Amino acid sequence: MSAFFKGVLSCLGLMILISCSRPAAYQDYQALEAQPHDIIYKSAQEAIRATLAVSVIPDDFTVAQIRISDPVLRLGDTLSNFQVFETGPLTKGAYFLDVRSRCISCAGYHRKQVLPHLVLVNSQGEEVSTFKQSTSHMPSIFFALHFNILESDSLKILVAADNRYTHKADAIFLQPRHNSINLPITQEYGPEGNVSFKLTKVE
Repeated sequence: MSAFFKGVLSCLGLMILISCSRPAAYQDYQALEAQPHDIIYKSAQEAIRATLAVSVIPDDFTVAQIRISDPVLRLGDTLSNFQVFETGPLTKGAYFLDVRSRCISCAGYHRKQVLPHLVLVNSQGEEVSTFKQSTSHMPSIFFALHFNILESDSLKILVAADNRYTHKADAIFLQPRHNSINLPITQEYGPEGNVSFKLTKVE
């Protein structure tokens, strides 16, 4: 089969996959909205203050399994499930979080994953400024979140699904195998997924 016809079939596949229906992840978000919520936190700081935190082990990956049964905060005009973690005492210096999000529904032509939203707060309840260094967006999300500790302190880390993008479906063209065509799949940002992160001090 010529490269021209492979390209045509790939484009047709892309249009069919994206246009047939709304992304499946959006349906998951609708299920989140339909659930009764006793509390919807208005900010990350409020959510962190009210939520029991899980300890983080430095230099080891911690996994946040974000599900629509988790606590909820309002992020922009959307609801977002979240979990809270705490670092323990950190000495003065430069640090970064190695953040990774992978698909949890990886079979077939629709792959769902969380677009991570992280907020760091110090022991005084103040948000810590961070610098995001992106490395990859598809099919898995990898980025580093850099920040400084100005004096010895402990941090709490909120990890949430950024559901402001649940309507979005990105096309990914898989590498073709022998005698096959290069068909796309759709990578969807949804309210459920696994986000892993590792805290490391810069030497």
